[in-house]
Amino acid sequence: MSSQVFSQINTGGTPKVPFGSNSRYEYGIMPTNLPSGGTYGQSQDAASAYNTWKTTYVESCSGGRFRVKFDTPGETVSEGIAYGMLLSVYAADKALFDGLWAYYKQFRNGNGVMDWKINGCNGGVASSGGATDAELDAAMALIIASEQWNSTTYRNDAITLIKTVKNTEMHTNGQTLNGDQWGNQNTCRNPSYQSPAYYKQYALVDTDNASFWGTTAINAASTLLLANRNSTSGLVSNWCDNNGNENTCGNTGSGANGYGADACRAPWRTAVDYLWHGNAACAASKDINTKLTAFVNGYEGQMKGPLSNRNVSNPSSGSYINGSYATFALPPMTSSSAQSSLNKCYTAVVGLSGSDYYFNATVRCLTLFVLTGNFWAPGASGVVFPPTVTKAETNGTGTRITLTTNKTLQTSSVTASTFTLYLNNVAQSNGISSVSISGETITLNIATAAIPQPGQTITLSYSGSGDIKSSEGATMEAFTKREVLNLLEGNETILDDCEDGNELNNVGGIWFTFNDQKDQEGACQSGSKSTVTPLTSSSNPFVMSSSGYNSDYAVKATYTLGTNYTPYDGGSCASWTNPAYIGIGTWVDKVETNTMDWTSGIGVKFWYKGPACAFQVIIEEVEDYCFHKKDIPASANWTEVTVLWSDLAQPTWGVQKTFSAKHVQKLQWQYEKGNSADNGTIWIDDVRILNMPPVPLTSMTIGVHPDSKVTDPLNLKIDETDTLELAITTQPTNASYPVVFWSSSDETVAEIDYLGRVFPKGYGETTITARSKMHQSITATYTVKVPAPSVPPTGISFSPTSYTIPVGTTDMLLPIFAPIGVTETDVTWSSSNSTIASVNATGVVTGVSVGGPVTITATSKTKTNVKGTATVMVVGVGVDEITVDKNPITMTIGESETVTATVLPANATNKSVAWSTTNSAIATVTNGVIASQGVGSCTIRVTSNDNSSKYVDIPVTVKPIAVTSVSVTPKTVSLVDKASTTLSATVLPSGAEQGVSWSSANTNIATVANGIVTATGVGSTTITVTSTSDNTKSDICVVTVTPKLVESITLNHTTRSLIINETATLTATVSPANATDPTYVWKSSNEAVATVNSSGVVTALAEGTANITATANDASGKVGICVVTVSPRLVTSISVLPATLSLVINESSNPLTATVSPANATDPTYVWQSSNTAVATVNSSGVVTALAQGTANITATANDASGKVG
Repeated sequence: MSSQVFSQINTGGTPKVPFGSNSRYEYGIMPTNLPSGGTYGQSQDAASAYNTWKTTYVESCSGGRFRVKFDTPGETVSEGIAYGMLLSVYAADKALFDGLWAYYKQFRNGNGVMDWKINGCNGGVASSGGATDAELDAAMALIIASEQWNSTTYRNDAITLIKTVKNTEMHTNGQTLNGDQWGNQNTCRNPSYQSPAYYKQYALVDTDNASFWGTTAINAASTLLLANRNSTSGLVSNWCDNNGNENTCGNTGSGANGYGADACRAPWRTAVDYLWHGNAACAASKDINTKLTAFVNGYEGQMKGPLSNRNVSNPSSGSYINGSYATFALPPMTSSSAQSSLNKCYTAVVGLSGSDYYFNATVRCLTLFVLTGNFWAPGASGVVFPPTVTKAETNGTGTRITLTTNKTLQTSSVTASTFTLYLNNVAQSNGISSVSISGETITLNIATAAIPQPGQTITLSYSGSGDIKSSEGATMEAFTKREVLNLLEGNETILDDCEDGNELNNVGGIWFTFNDQKDQEGACQSGSKSTVTPLTSSSNPFVMSSSGYNSDYAVKATYTLGTNYTPYDGGSCASWTNPAYIGIGTWVDKVETNTMDWTSGIGVKFWYKGPACAFQVIIEEVEDYCFHKKDIPASANWTEVTVLWSDLAQPTWGVQKTFSAKHVQKLQWQYEKGNSADNGTIWIDDVRILNMPPVPLTSMTIGVHPDSKVTDPLNLKIDETDTLELAITTQPTNASYPVVFWSSSDETVAEIDYLGRVFPKGYGETTITARSKMHQSITATYTVKVPAPSVPPTGISFSPTSYTIPVGTTDMLLPIFAPIGVTETDVTWSSSNSTIASVNATGVVTGVSVGGPVTITATSKTKTNVKGTATVMVVGVGVDEITVDKNPITMTIGESETVTATVLPANATNKSVAWSTTNSAIATVTNGVIASQGVGSCTIRVTSNDNSSKYVDIPVTVKPIAVTSVSVTPKTVSLVDKASTTLSATVLPSGAEQGVSWSSANTNIATVANGIVTATGVGSTTITVTSTSDNTKSDICVVTVTPKLVESITLNHTTRSLIINETATLTATVSPANATDPTYVWKSSNEAVATVNSSGVVTALAEGTANITATANDASGKVGICVVTVSPRLVTSISVLPATLSLVINESSNPLTATVSPANATDPTYVWQSSNTAVATVNSSGVVTALAQGTANITATANDASGKVG
């Protein structure tokens, strides 16, 4: 073994999408429990799996090649190479990818696909023939590689491989065959090969077959999968027939019955279809994804297989948990509601072994790549491939060519000179006059001098420098001589433009030459014979020569005239001599004597270069060789010659016939001694019937020519002397142009020449295509086969030689014939005991009853002494699962439920079950009838009598009698705030649970506890009573709460006397104390006398009386009153200083001072008076003036009511 030298993730080239960089798909969801950190972040687990897989299963071979080791390490299978290509391209591991692709190519067979099993690096083919799934995956890997490393080489490799798959591994109806050796007649199919996600991408790459991949193949795959998948679980089978019916196709082990090592790839393919295409995924993918998502939900840790019975509800009945069945984790990615399940699936897949077996480890690694975003769809890389031309055709007048591309193009100015037009392979100078672009279409206008003619071969080259770009900015690449469909009809019948190079003209006749040899040999006196080259015959057909007047080919012949001869006239020599002659001509039909009606034309036009000649139009009516003719002068250069019907005349020596073009048989150019040069070269080109529009061809079919020596197109033989000759039947039958170009889809099987003659070359099947030369859009196809020679068997065997099948099931036995290459494989089947195991005419064995061994014999129909036998044991079918129609069950005390148990599979030998309960006080069970006994919960178990490990539990809940109604009394209540009342509730029926709960809609208005309602605020609310056993049963009471009014307000004083400016505080007592609104407002009846503030403080302002009131704010109107009397503050004394005063008459004193007590007397004013004004006076300022001798009392008397004097 060579040393292991591996490249690494994200190495080699510059990947457009490095491994680990894609965090989401356009559609679907991703696990949310992916790792973070590390080298590859959320892809770290996938990277670890890849490195383990690579180290364990990849071997380096010489020359940079790599191989993936099979479970038998010395072998490699093609699917392993393809899986490795997918893993390495998404890992951006370029060296490994290139090495695997090199290994694949090294072991391709004659059909271009890898033989499915190879011995080691160079050990040769172990098992021949391709396996289609390998080609599908390899082609997809090449498409991704073309984007990953921006390589058209990979893309072209992908296109080649995709075309090979279509031609060798796809049925013509679109179904995917199992390999290139299976053929359209084999009815065995593998559901896991169906790859609708790939086919949609193939249609974008293989544009020649876009309709096949994008519609036919996808529809066929979807139809087969929908027919095959289990309608409940969504599981497909390992193998099936072409109608989707499960069929082991002779396989055994985990790849035979049910869902196993083949079918496990289907969830991967259907999930990817959705992740890439969303709702545009095919119907089968969406259906299977939905069913498998439900199938795995709750069993993420038990993703097991194989499952011989697909009609199960979950994967837990499988035998093994390994990487092969990791694909169950992928369908949940297609459902936004399956996030929790998807996360559990991811955890389970990470926990699987990555190195137990090749297939397990590989499928696990692929699954992890998908789960972590490393299986992105084409286009996600951002690589944009250039637009390519998918169709090229002229319009009906030849003035323009329309190129249809596979992409929307930018509108830009394109130089016409970047395109070169070829007519019959001759470049036309400045043939394209202008170019315009719109949408996906490039329109080329053809210069007037280069307008093609009907039937001409048109090709087109593009230099690549025209800067034609797609809307994404990719530039269209150069191409050389791409064929353009010539759709010109024309208004002239083109008898032959000579460009196909052979002797056939456009109407089906042949070109021929002739000379005077027979006449010379039968003459009375012969001269020397004339020669013409070529001298045509059935074995030496005419061949066109290069070059014509304006194209590749033309009619060419060289000649030398002999000497004249004397014919017989009766039995004697004639009295005249006939000139030596040669000629060249063309028939109007394959049969020389057949005719065409050219009366709608007016003549013949052709190009000519050569000696003088007689141009003859030969009609059926002339029988004596006195043909209508016109003499054509010699021409050293190409000259266009026109001969009208009216120009034609007969020589005078023959029977004269009026010319009519009704029955034209052929045209001839004849050269005679004396009229033409003795030798020369003849050139003729582009022969047309003037003004005679062709009868258009609408369709055609291919059949065996009536004169064909071989008449069975499906049984051709190599090296057979006789040849199959095909013929065209046109519609209409009088179409002017019946000539076609013939081709074979596989020339290794058979070639076909321009005459429709088929020449077998190898064994197989090929499609013959006829394309009208002059109506190039019209084609017809025909299938021919070259079967391998009959090889009878010398021995028949089976592998294995013994089989075990469950009773009631079927299996197909596939005989193995010796020697290799046996073709006589028809056998008759027989059973030694058909009451135990029967066998039908196709080898399908049915287990009828338990027993055996039974000998099944296959006897060759061609060699009845050649037999093979296999032994069959028919065993009972074990129970896989029990399902019930009701689970769980909830019932009311006194009720019962009948449960039906279904034992799976339906053909289980012992389908009896036992019923049991975990608590008979709650529920009992008898033959599926579950009867309630008491309120509570228990479990009813249904157990298989065949296998006690197979059971189903039914949780049972028994509820009390249901409450029918709850009512409250009274229905309405009016309460004064803070008051309480009690409500009562009645629950019916009386046997139902009587518990109720109470609630208030607004506890700020009323609260309730155990039915006691307490008003807490003014307003209205509802009190609800609800059954505690059924919250849908309730009733309400409407509670209205009115306020509690003030009944009285008592002040601490009912009267109060105050002196002006004196204050006093009043207090009010509200009764009752729990009045709803105990607030009040203070008010004075006479604020000029006394005021009162909000705190009850009264201030005396002036003498008088005022009523101070406290008035309730509520609606009670209650008032508390205090009568306040305000009196002034009187002077209590006045003292005058000085107390005595002596004055001289006429003397005035200083002002006297009067001091009033108290100082805050209301009126502290006073008046000065003299008791004897004759003695002394006093003014208002207290100044005393002495007037006379004597004594006078000067007083200050208070102005208030006190009367105080000082």
